[in-house]
Amino acid sequence: MHVIAARDIDIDGFAGLRERHYVMDSRVFADHRKAEAAEGLGAFVYLADAHFLRYGSTGRHSHRDIDIVTLVMSGRLLHRGTLGDESLYEAGDVLIQCAGAQGFEHNEVNPDERPNRIIQIWMQPQQSQGEAQYMQSGWPKQGRRCVYRSNDTCLDLVTLAEAESLVQSGDY
Repeated sequence: MHVIAARDIDIDGFAGLRERHYVMDSRVFADHRKAEAAEGLGAFVYLADAHFLRYGSTGRHSHRDIDIVTLVMSGRLLHRGTLGDESLYEAGDVLIQCAGAQGFEHNEVNPDERPNRIIQIWMQPQQSQGEAQYMQSGWPKQGRRCVYRSNDTCLDLVTLAEAESLVQSGDY
């Protein structure tokens, strides 16, 4: 196992976004992959812990053939684009965007002066799914919930009570 600590990852980003890249799979990022980031695993190709500058935005950009799961950890996130235009997400919300072969364009914005924080996870589907789509979910109040599923990949979010633990069984 390769352990990566936040203190060992430079804060990087573009436009109004600052992020730490924990996973950047070379199949997706090629020469743009950060050396300190881990390689992906199966469909899991990207993991970043990010925050926006006050009123910061990514600027409009596009994605194709990638599924993006965005966890809003604190503050708010305004999503503008070809999917779910002008949708506002708050802490505890989960945005799932599947670009498919059609792809989508979007801009993610911190609409506030106060800070926000997101975790972003990218999954590479086994095959392009055609039409782009998006969904909204949220953290489970207790227990486990699958918020993303594609073929043999499921991304679960888990909320545990204090002193509660989770044992994972099966082939993973």
